[in-house]
Amino acid sequence: MAIDTFTGVLATDVLSGLDIYEPEHNVRLMRAHLKQGADWFLTLQMIGNEEPVAQEQYYDWEEGYIWDTFKVRANVAAPGAGNPIVIVVAAASMTADNKFFPQANDVVLFKNQATGFIRSVDKTTDPTAPALTIVPFVAGTDIGAVVAGEEIVVATNAWGEGAGMPQGRVTKPTMRTGHLTSVRTALDVSGTEMTNATRLKRLSDGSGNFLGWYDFEKQVYLDFRHSGKISRTLLISELTTNITQVLDATSTMGSAVAHGTEGLITAMNARAIPYTKASGALVLDDFYAMDLALTKEYNNGNVIALCGNKRLQNITKILLAANYSTGIDLTVNSGVVGDATGDFTTPRGRAMAIGFQSFDTGVRTWHFKNMWEFNDPKGLGATGFPYQDMMAVFPSGKTTDAKDRNKLVPYSSAAYKKLGDYSRRMEIWQNGAAGPGPKIGSLDVHNDYMRTSIGGRHVCVNQFLLLQAA
Repeated sequence: MAIDTFTGVLATDVLSGLDIYEPEHNVRLMRAHLKQGADWFLTLQMIGNEEPVAQEQYYDWEEGYIWDTFKVRANVAAPGAGNPIVIVVAAASMTADNKFFPQANDVVLFKNQATGFIRSVDKTTDPTAPALTIVPFVAGTDIGAVVAGEEIVVATNAWGEGAGMPQGRVTKPTMRTGHLTSVRTALDVSGTEMTNATRLKRLSDGSGNFLGWYDFEKQVYLDFRHSGKISRTLLISELTTNITQVLDATSTMGSAVAHGTEGLITAMNARAIPYTKASGALVLDDFYAMDLALTKEYNNGNVIALCGNKRLQNITKILLAANYSTGIDLTVNSGVVGDATGDFTTPRGRAMAIGFQSFDTGVRTWHFKNMWEFNDPKGLGATGFPYQDMMAVFPSGKTTDAKDRNKLVPYSSAAYKKLGDYSRRMEIWQNGAAGPGPKIGSLDVHNDYMRTSIGGRHVCVNQFLLLQAA
């Protein structure tokens, strides 16, 4: 008799022992690359260097030198004791319309400390090459030889009895033009994605299922992406001059220009004091040399130095070798330096700060800041770019009006668009036809939008210094 057999199929025949358990996922999303945000933009906000403007373009006026020197155009031999010397003013010391600073009856000072009197000025023989006849005040003095490019100081002037008055000297101010740029960021998600169930449970608030990472991206990624764009704009953007080519193809205006603005580093490359030092080669004496260069441009007091990490390592070695800081505050109760965002008016008994963040070179205090944007491997710190080895130095306070001495704008700041109650500093809105709330449009998509009209504003950049490796 046949015996029927029953064969049971066990779960282990279909699944491995590891597969029968529900996988456990941590509902927290780890930030593997940590800070990727807007360091410079947030810094400007922190120190209050923001201001509204009501127009797309904005202007600043910078006063030129009130008193000037002049340079020699060509070599001239020593004239001998008591004799006059004829010097032609260099083209670099003249304006485009052939104006120049020295006048008849000016008293000039030479490098050998001899003083001379400008007896006459010939600007008719060749208006593009005015000739100055200068005689020494002392009969036994030889003015000596001068060479092309040599600088001569106009110290004062002297007039005889019954003489007339000199011609006026005019100082022409320089207008700086800024322009706002429009920065925009969008985040889209489909209605289906918004309703996808997952096996992840939100344990923190007991509200039920955790719907993917959409909520996290909506709240955090959008801010990070947008703020990062603003920050890089305020550092490296350029004013648009290629107007006929830089057009926004998506604009309903037809030929709208995608205007850029002038970033901090862009302005410094154009107008700041350049200082070149090979990677890792900066030494303590360089700071004294930079001090001299900044002083010649009337930069006094506290300065902020924005550093790439590579250059900051170089600076840290200098300070450590010079025993400027050991990580312990050795200057308690010895007075304070004016704070980094204020004027240089407080006592200067404290010569250094801690953590290699500040130190004093006698004339000014340097405040170092590690700039994350300069080191970002997916941004300015990408391979082959110079920013990791850069140091951007500028005054930390505010400049003053030459006429009434009232404070005006910070040396470096951000301007944003605002009129009345409507501000485009950070405009945020939502629309779409998915998710809770009213439906706009027919596509099954929810949109989150950000837009900002912002621009860089940098004044008196001649008082800034930009250190680069090459």
